[in-house]
Amino acid sequence: MKTVNSGKCLSFFVEEFKLEVESKKAEKIVYLGSKGVCFSMAQLFGYSIRNTIKNQYFIPDAELENSVEYELTDIGYRFFGLENKKNLYNPDILVIMGGIATKHSKATIEEITGLIKNLNPKIVIGISICNVFDKSGWLEKINFDSLIDGTLEPVVLFKK
Repeated sequence: MKTVNSGKCLSFFVEEFKLEVESKKAEKIVYLGSKGVCFSMAQLFGYSIRNTIKNQYFIPDAELENSVEYELTDIGYRFFGLENKKNLYNPDILVIMGGIATKHSKATIEEITGLIKNLNPKIVIGISICNVFDKSGWLEKINFDSLIDGTLEPVVLFKK
């Protein structure tokens, strides 16, 4: 993959995601990530596209049975269990979050590649920090259409 843009700060990271997704004219997005951090980050990224993408879902650790659907409220998103798992299939965009490629996630690369095939997304976007997909060896095993990677350097603590 070649670099097409670069910037700093979380707002740049989120804005690049928003621009990438909105350029695809998508109607349905499925996020695939680890429990905990990826779930929270999917909420942040999802909120950035709340005005253009109405159907958003999250699959934790490749566990379809624990998938949730986003519902926009006046203070952000709330999530509820997904009764119809068919809603997960054939998304316009599948967003794979880097936390799923780390050792704290229970998902394996084989499960993820199988899930990608079964979900049958039109576009696969990766979101990660600190080159997680590359370091885990997943970058060469997943056919990403685009990848947005950020770093947290430097992280600075100030005290009085």
